Amino acid sequence: MPPFNILPVEEADLLEVVHVRYEAYAPHLTVLWHRKPSEETFKQLASEMAESLNSKTGAMFKAVDVETGRMAGVSSWKVYETTPSVEELEESFEDRSFPEEYNAEARAAFMANILQARKDYAIQRPNVSLDSLTVSPDFQRRGVGRLLMQWGMDKADKLGLENYLEASQAGKKLYESCGFRAIKEMQFDMRPWGVERTAIHAVMFRQPVQAKSD
Repeated sequence: MPPFNILPVEEADLLEVVHVRYEAYAPHLTVLWHRKPSEETFKQLASEMAESLNSKTGAMFKAVDVETGRMAGVSSWKVYETTPSVEELEESFEDRSFPEEYNAEARAAFMANILQARKDYAIQRPNVSLDSLTVSPDFQRRGVGRLLMQWGMDKADKLGLENYLEASQAGKKLYESCGFRAIKEMQFDMRPWGVERTAIHAVMFRQPVQAKSD
């Protein structure tokens, strides 16, 4: 039996999803939070995320450790079979709330970079976009990320569409091994918030792979 099962995320999973995302992002993007969110804030974020499960264009998957039942990682996808509008993209970036634990200024600056990249590249033509991929620190370097990539790549191949994503430096090698190629680099300077580091993300595309004929 494989060590992880890949399953659709259900509403009952969302509280664990927001915990996994925080655990994965916080060590690298500390400036996005003033402090760790309270359990009440995590519950609020999970409740707001429930709407995305009913999205016509979205799909979310979890990797579950077979031995422990713990959630090892999460991937979230957007399937654009037709070119999305700028309005549709901007709406997906609107925060429904800004909990007090969030660093609103830093978060706005970071997300502005991502939004501009998607305006410049992701919505120029139909594609299957990776909205986010997070792996719990407890399960990293065990093949979870690659397993969570498979659905989106298979979907793109079936539709004959490109895949799109923004890659952190930590994730870039994984995406390159999946056939993605970088076309642009983005920088997020964290010095205004007291961290002497620049987070670098790459805009990446993958071309669809045609199924081999028998």
